[in-house]
Amino acid sequence: MTDFSNNLKQLRKQNNLTQLMLAKELGISRSLVSHYENAERIPSLAVAKKISSYFKVSLDTLIGNDFEQPFLKSRKNSLEVADVKDPYSVENN
Repeated sequence: MTDFSNNLKQLRKQNNLTQLMLAKELGISRSLVSHYENAERIPSLAVAKKISSYFKVSLDTLIGNDFEQPFLKSRKNSLEVADVKDPYSVENN
């Protein structure tokens, strides 16, 4: 299972919702909720936004991104403007 599928199932259960109840709230089928929870399908961005909005969590939280991981935290602080290349710059041609 993916972080998204685990998180979706956990959020649904924490809110005492059945798959059918959640599906009705989101305007999708119950079977689609099941597919998401079993990591058989991945939602479109529009559906993922609907889910995150419904549960009042960020998309990053919903899909399991953790931007406070040591690697990302240290990389974030070490990125310099000079590291970013402008693809349209004359110097790159």
